[in-house]
Amino acid sequence: MNKLDARRLTGINVIWHAPGAIVDVALDEQDDATQICAVWQSNVRSLLEAVGWSHHKTTHHRFVGGLALAISAPIDALYAAVEIAEWAWDVTEQTMAGTDTGKNLESSAEHFRQMIRDEQNPELIRLAEDAARHQV
Repeated sequence: MNKLDARRLTGINVIWHAPGAIVDVALDEQDDATQICAVWQSNVRSLLEAVGWSHHKTTHHRFVGGLALAISAPIDALYAAVEIAEWAWDVTEQTMAGTDTGKNLESSAEHFRQMIRDEQNPELIRLAEDAARHQV
């Protein structure tokens, strides 16, 4: 198994009608997709709770030869969301390999909380809300 790509979802997409982040992963025949999804879900949920995003959604989509692992996120914090999804994947990959992740949840969470604070853009949120209200 290996990470193919990680990117922002800036709006309506094949996963859902919300902004967020996605990590695409290639799987080998021997990889247990169900277990990998469960481990990633646990890792990403722990980090989402630690950064104050417990209300955001997570999901996965299986495709031939791999998985797409996604989280929803505020439109003004998508770079942080990609980093969070990738962090969860890195920990998942190391867990599945039976190696020590070396990643501390709390210090990682503080790093991501700062990223979120730096990226937040209240004006962008107001603009998006106004556009939705006017159906544009």
